[in-house]
Amino acid sequence: MTSAFHLQLLLFTVLGPGGALGFVAASAFVVTAPKDAPWLFRLQRCLLLPIALCMLGLVIAATHLGTPRNALYVLLGTGRSPLSNEMVATISFLALSWLFWLMLATRRLPVPVTKAWVAAASVAALAMVCETALAYSIETIPAWSLPVAPWMFWMGALVLGCAVAFCTLRIARVEVPAWSRRVLLGVQAAALVGGVASMALFRGGLEGVSSALGDAMTLVPGYGLYVAAFLLMGAVSVACEARGLFRVGDKGPDGCRETGNDCTPPQVADCPSVPRAALSVLLAAGAVVAMRVPFYLTYMTVGL
Repeated sequence: MTSAFHLQLLLFTVLGPGGALGFVAASAFVVTAPKDAPWLFRLQRCLLLPIALCMLGLVIAATHLGTPRNALYVLLGTGRSPLSNEMVATISFLALSWLFWLMLATRRLPVPVTKAWVAAASVAALAMVCETALAYSIETIPAWSLPVAPWMFWMGALVLGCAVAFCTLRIARVEVPAWSRRVLLGVQAAALVGGVASMALFRGGLEGVSSALGDAMTLVPGYGLYVAAFLLMGAVSVACEARGLFRVGDKGPDGCRETGNDCTPPQVADCPSVPRAALSVLLAAGAVVAMRVPFYLTYMTVGL
């Protein structure tokens, strides 16, 4: 396997699932929003961000097929090939979500229709992440088939997905109760802790993996540095989003919290600014890259 092949798969497994779970998290606010919420249509339009991120991952993944006609062979293996299942699930999610956004760009759809459509696309997104997490559990590659590998995959996707959702909410200027944003932040923080734990367990599982060429651990020198990079970048990403969610400012005469020229009701959470939210996404993506690199470095078949 060449380094270019590794890079294409790495970028797909970072951007694709991260965008998909970002879509799911942001869509939860669409589904639960009041019918007359002034920001509902803006948020629906801003779902383009996680959709585009996932689509970029798919385009990058398609480059490792060699030629476009090879994509047809991938689809022919649906049901018996994990790679085919992964591609079909990804295409299904993107077809549902992209068609929804295109329809929304030309006309205002009835609120019940948009909520049902977004919910269906979210189910497809979760199916995509499930299939992608299991696609690399290959028996002939012992390190990749470790039981902790799918868990590690999900934790990384959640870290990036929550950051993408925060950025989407900020761009759409969504106003929701503070507790809902804090739940989203809590999910990201828990995923960060779970990601560190999964990387530690993956490191332990590599101890017993070897082939005729040597031990798997020799393929990942400085494994601890990857764990530290994941934790550091992920923690800063969480901190970028946490700023404002727990800030206590001066109260105005009407009981609102004054922040500059604005007066925000106490029950509505501040959201990170757009630049800070974008920085959080970049840091989260960097953290997931740091998690995925040692995984791909441990490519070692049973026979060699």
